[in-house]
Amino acid sequence: MMSGQIIAGADPMQAVMFQLLILFLLLTTAIVTSVMLGFLSYPTLFNERVQINE
Repeated sequence: MMSGQIIAGADPMQAVMFQLLILFLLLTTAIVTSVMLGFLSYPTLFNERVQINE
């Protein structure tokens, strides 16, 4: 996206800021997904005595 904006004639600083925004949005999505997956799978993986279910 950054390269396309620069080639199209946009301000390079604005193009970099948009690229960083997209990067941080992707990282935030990955972190939220990982945390949700951990919380949702915890009851399935462990019993009330924090032992791994088989």
